Amino acid sequence: MTTVSNMVSLGNVFDIALQRHNAKDIAFNEDNPETAEIVRQNPLAYLDCRLAGNLVVATATATADLHVGMALIESFELRIDGKDVIFSCPGFMLQKFSQVHTRSAPLATAPALTAGTNAFEYAWRIPIDLGNYFSLLDASANHSLIAKVQWGAPEDGWTAGGGGTIDVSSVVLEIDAVGVVGVGRGMPGGVEYGYARHQVMSREQIITAAESNLIVELLKKHVYSRVMLWTISDAALVDTILNKISVRIGNTIMQTIERDMLQVENMMRYALSACWTGVYVFDFAEPGRLEQMLALTGTQRFELVVDVAHPGTTDKLYILEDTFIQPTKAA
Repeated sequence: MTTVSNMVSLGNVFDIALQRHNAKDIAFNEDNPETAEIVRQNPLAYLDCRLAGNLVVATATATADLHVGMALIESFELRIDGKDVIFSCPGFMLQKFSQVHTRSAPLATAPALTAGTNAFEYAWRIPIDLGNYFSLLDASANHSLIAKVQWGAPEDGWTAGGGGTIDVSSVVLEIDAVGVVGVGRGMPGGVEYGYARHQVMSREQIITAAESNLIVELLKKHVYSRVMLWTISDAALVDTILNKISVRIGNTIMQTIERDMLQVENMMRYALSACWTGVYVFDFAEPGRLEQMLALTGTQRFELVVDVAHPGTTDKLYILEDTFIQPTKAA
């Protein structure tokens, strides 16, 4: 028998590790807000979310609307101390946003539409840390970290067949908070100084006419990683609204890309099996290249210039801004 006397010590291998906590499940409450407290004892890296339940179809076959089960989530927010919103977007954006960050299509199992009780299940990740502990969320010194869901209604995702009805049952949103154990308040920062703040916000723009110079003002003092766009015409995702998009600082156009080329670029960057229809990702940086992210702190204009058409009766442009706020040293 061989005796190993000089085995390498594993002393500090597990000093830094992931730790997963399940938040209180959020049960469906039609057209009402509900909340869950997120564990704050360790700096937070990401949230894993799962929405599951049943579509109950009576008599006639139902039809699926644009966002199907994800339309049950009218909006999702993360709030620090009840008022500081660091993440806010409609439910229909969550899975595409997750896929952009994980480079993997999330679980999406839509229910059958025939009469009966038909199960559905959707999953996604909400990233907080960009990587290398750049933007961990250290909320240990705060009073609360809350996930807030504004629930919609079954009719937001499905339409009942003639003479029939629809409802949902046993719908619940599960949230796991994944934190990092062993990163101190100075590694590289924490409640005092160091971590950047990852902030994700959305907005809606109604398009009333074709416009080659539609201006979307960007936030100064935010570091921009990417902007995602959804174009919806008469309740359908379409490629007939967006023509091209540019970034302008002051009077200088820094980047311009046509829609078709943007779709091709998105396919290559995110390993998509096919171009997304009506969903686009405009990246300010290559993956992991923090120095390429764009920010403006002066008085110059900082804006997107969007060339759009108006093909339908009701045309909308939805914008998701994926940004970071640089840490500032304590006085």
